[in-house]
Amino acid sequence: GQRQMCIRDRVIVAYSGTDFQLLFDGSDLGLDTEDINAFSLLDDGSILMSFTSSATIVSLGEVDDSDIVRFVPVGLGDQTMGVFEHYFDGSDVGLSTGNEDIDSLEVLSDGTILVSTKGTFDVPGAVGFAEDLIAFSPTQLGATTTGTWSLHFDGSDVELSDVASGEEPGHRGGHPGVDPDEAPVVEVRLVSYTHLRAHETDS
Repeated sequence: GQRQMCIRDRVIVAYSGTDFQLLFDGSDLGLDTEDINAFSLLDDGSILMSFTSSATIVSLGEVDDSDIVRFVPVGLGDQTMGVFEHYFDGSDVGLSTGNEDIDSLEVLSDGTILVSTKGTFDVPGAVGFAEDLIAFSPTQLGATTTGTWSLHFDGSDVELSDVASGEEPGHRGGHPGVDPDEAPVVEVRLVSYTHLRAHETDS
């Protein structure tokens, strides 16, 4: 027979290569309308995440779409339990516009946080576009965040085009020195779980 699993935007699933497994279910924690658009699994078992828009989390209050929260689990899967903590406050370090919504993230072994943004960004130490990656080297994390930015990856170097906020996927971006008619049509987006319908066939 077949088992069907419908995955919503506040759910994270793990894929082993053959099977899907429910890892995190935000609805167990009161995330009824808040959609995750970026996450990273840390070595200690906690999960970093950011949301598509401002979100209200019971233990934290309102968090912005340029913020990152950390979920420390007590249980995962069908009965997700644990606590949320402030991890990164984007407004403290220059992420303040609608285009600067975090839409992917990763933490390196040295603690550097890599993020991309929904559109153009302008932070102290780095200016760029949606296809770029910026690196944040923290000196303090949490509700008060301090540190420095640097450009980590310039998408224009490998001919990735910018998809600006509000533009349709496939739009050719406007990098200085790149002819829009010759630029490749590329969209960079984290796609891990959004609107995923996973079908598993039982043996």
